[in-house]
Amino acid sequence: TSTQVLDCDFEPGFCQWSQVTTDKLDWSREKGPTSTPGTGPSTDHTSGVGFYAYLETSNGASGDTAELRSPTMSVNGHQSCLQFYYHMFGPNVADLYVYRVKNNGTGSRSSVWHKNGDQGDKWNLATVKLSTGSNFV
Repeated sequence: TSTQVLDCDFEPGFCQWSQVTTDKLDWSREKGPTSTPGTGPSTDHTSGVGFYAYLETSNGASGDTAELRSPTMSVNGHQSCLQFYYHMFGPNVADLYVYRVKNNGTGSRSSVWHKNGDQGDKWNLATVKLSTGSNFV
């Protein structure tokens, strides 16, 4: 039996996801094509006319990061996964990571998923299996 813990299509905002304030760049909610030609999606994945989370990196520097953090979740005793669609398209696409941070966001941080570079002008589905254990974000 699967239980949906968190569902967000970015229509009402960032839902329960929050911007981390100690990074250099911020995610935004966008609708329609990106402002930089030859990059990003032209529509959202869900309806084709809605919003998506977007990170503009044209003015960023090497090593700059942007982080969205989920609310605290627990998968104790349950097989769980994180599924999301991502769109990484353009000549200077860098890295997209998913990290698991234990103990409600104060513990050790480990990478559980990673993509690098241009992944095509399309929305791609990612499925990340989450092992059981302590609460995490």
